Amino acid sequence: MVSKFISQIEQSESFSAVNNQPRLQWLLLIVLMIISASIVKYGVDSVLEYRASISNEINLFDRLTRVSQTEFSEQELTVAQLESSELSAAIPTASSQNAAQASALSEIENLLGNLADRERYNLLGSETINVGNKQFWSIRIEIVGQVKSQKMLGFLEPFDAKVIHRRITSMQYSPKAANSINLVVDLLYQQEQSL
Repeated sequence: MVSKFISQIEQSESFSAVNNQPRLQWLLLIVLMIISASIVKYGVDSVLEYRASISNEINLFDRLTRVSQTEFSEQELTVAQLESSELSAAIPTASSQNAAQASALSEIENLLGNLADRERYNLLGSETINVGNKQFWSIRIEIVGQVKSQKMLGFLEPFDAKVIHRRITSMQYSPKAANSINLVVDLLYQQEQSL
């Protein structure tokens, strides 16, 4: 049966055309090489992907094994809970996401209003963050205006690392182009705890 199939192929016009034209033979050879290279590349990529996945799972298993062998300390847990409570107390509260947005805009305007000229405050959005049983809102605000270089340190002071609920996300300052500043900041608020 196979020999009959091969003899039918050899008698076909396509086979005789390929057999009589060397350029067509080379073209077919190149196409076969490209297909073979693609198949080999796919196989290698699949193996590398599988290998990376297995490596990640082995690393996770090793970390979990080390953690399971570490003794649990009640004292360390108590210290971590106290630190968490102190940090949480330093984050301002709001009754809702809209109230947090309004408070954030008001806070930024009060902090920076007298340090910048022709300033505009734009609310870019907010994101809800759930941590355990607490809900936080990260409010993103864009500040555009002009700040003289002498006032720049005072302008950035409210975003000192000691203030944990305010941070600068991005900043562009052009002192030679009319002292223009474009500042994007994030402010963190937490939901008021109901009694």
